[in-house]
Amino acid sequence: MGGQNIHWFPGHMKKAYVKIEEQMKFVDFVIIVLDARVPFSSANEYLIKAFNQKPKLFILNKEDLTDPKLLKYWKDHYTKEDERCISLNSKQNLNNVLKNELEILTAKKREKNLRRGIKNSIFKGVIVGVPNVGKSTIINKLSGAKKVEAANKPGVTRSVNWIKISKEYFIMDTPGILTPRFEDEETSIKLALIGSVKVEILPLEKIVNYGINFLKNYYLTELNEYIKEDVSNTDEEEIIKLIAKKFIPLQKGDILNIEQAKLKFFNDFRNCIIGKICLDRGSFYA
Repeated sequence: MGGQNIHWFPGHMKKAYVKIEEQMKFVDFVIIVLDARVPFSSANEYLIKAFNQKPKLFILNKEDLTDPKLLKYWKDHYTKEDERCISLNSKQNLNNVLKNELEILTAKKREKNLRRGIKNSIFKGVIVGVPNVGKSTIINKLSGAKKVEAANKPGVTRSVNWIKISKEYFIMDTPGILTPRFEDEETSIKLALIGSVKVEILPLEKIVNYGINFLKNYYLTELNEYIKEDVSNTDEEEIIKLIAKKFIPLQKGDILNIEQAKLKFFNDFRNCIIGKICLDRGSFYA
């Protein structure tokens, strides 16, 4: 790839951008779902700026999968005036937590409507995030029913739809949307490692090498436990060979299956088998 910008912007994402822009004036609040393992890299800055004047709730989803030391750092980072940030695991029972956040997001408009004599207000919001971040699961939790399909892979939601979640609230469900182009290769690799970008668009070796080096720099204990020996002075190629020797059946002629070893590391990283990892460090260790 030679340091070039990474492009991954399917047609349904472009259509979603247009639809969101068309509906902007009707939206009262915005829910921005981020993956707690990549709280910065999973933020679509274009959309965040587009919603500049709207009350916002940032949700760091999958809090159970990330480094707890960095979770508070990123919650503080996204908490500002008219912008709240909470962390959660969307697989848990969260109806009361989320409904309380909706009331906070709409409090100012509710008060304004009451002053105008409007007692039964209807509020419209939009939920956005990169692919596979958990938007659909959160909508289902809010509505108390399976209103939209959810799965642990990118690209399940492909259109923009209004979902009625209660008498008061409507949520515009959107497909996972990436920025039209990643400004750096590292961001695309991080999103691939947590399952927001399809691995097919990037060289697997590059993703794996990045993941190994990152673990050696920040999570060496977890990497050693995963490999079951000290690999602090071992390079990426030798670590992949160790994975192949320890976990992957040999090919014919007693040849190491290096490609399967790379794939195993990638899947184990993505599924948090190696440990609770946060790929975005911010200024945490500055």
